[in-house]
Amino acid sequence: MSEPASPSQIEQGEGGPVGREPEPRREPVFNMPPVVLALIGICIVVHLIRLYWLTEDQDFSLLIRTAFIPIRYSGRFDLDFYAFSSPFTYAFLH
Repeated sequence: MSEPASPSQIEQGEGGPVGREPEPRREPVFNMPPVVLALIGICIVVHLIRLYWLTEDQDFSLLIRTAFIPIRYSGRFDLDFYAFSSPFTYAFLH
């Protein structure tokens, strides 16, 4: 007489129901690192704010302040906060 299968044997496929295969592992809908998903979400939020909330003047001001403009580093202009932040913030404007 055989003994009942232990849980570890059932997981390994021994003593389990005959003809029944384990369910295949489901792949995630978005197979990306969470950081990438967060950056995409930030880009979408910034775009929606620019599109629906800001006026044309405010949108232009946002572009001038946060876009990467190389002439800021030519020496003709003072280096302000936007000169240091624009290399990072310009990516969210696309």
